[in-house]
Amino acid sequence: MGELRRKWRGAAVTLVLASLVAGCGPDDATALVNDLAARMDRTSELTFTAEYRLADGTSAVIAQAQDPRRAAYTHGSGKVVLTDDRMAQCRTGVAATTRMRCVLTTPSTPAADPVLDILSRTEGASLVSPVAVVRRLTTAIEEGATVTRHDATIAGTAAKCVGVHGSAGFTACLTEDGLLGSFAGIVDGVQVDIELVRYERTTDGAAFELPAGAEVEDRRAR
Repeated sequence: MGELRRKWRGAAVTLVLASLVAGCGPDDATALVNDLAARMDRTSELTFTAEYRLADGTSAVIAQAQDPRRAAYTHGSGKVVLTDDRMAQCRTGVAATTRMRCVLTTPSTPAADPVLDILSRTEGASLVSPVAVVRRLTTAIEEGATVTRHDATIAGTAAKCVGVHGSAGFTACLTEDGLLGSFAGIVDGVQVDIELVRYERTTDGAAFELPAGAEVEDRRAR
């Protein structure tokens, strides 16, 4: 499955590259896409903890580890944990006194890219995936938008940043390890502002545990 995912991503990058070449100079387009693609391809093989500051002042944390491969996304209203044998989606109740409730399901496939899987399956996820950034960039160039780029340092790590100018403009940075460094723009009609504030190439085992005291419903097949 991991190989299939890598092939899918490679095919997507090829399509993106073709689109970018149609929208701007081939040399610039090739360099930009190759750089972003190489960064994203590294991410699934890494162990890391990344903390983000969101527009409302709250934080969200993504953690990923290897052997076995697993990932966790902790945010203001809950937590999602993905391992080889379970997807745990935990959310707080409506009332302040309600315990957090976790529903366990069986992942449909092994997690070839656990962080991407978590973000794509989390309803109302506040983070934007690097893949989504590249897709938005591709669309903008196809539509003739002006795109600028620059290098930056975010949370102590090098990043490549792009700025798309126009009515649907946005700014985004990807770190050298392929993580989202920052994003500012409109997503589904809502202003999203995200910035990486802490990045470590280590994790704490507690990051992948269910919240203490949570009510657990196991829906996995027996």
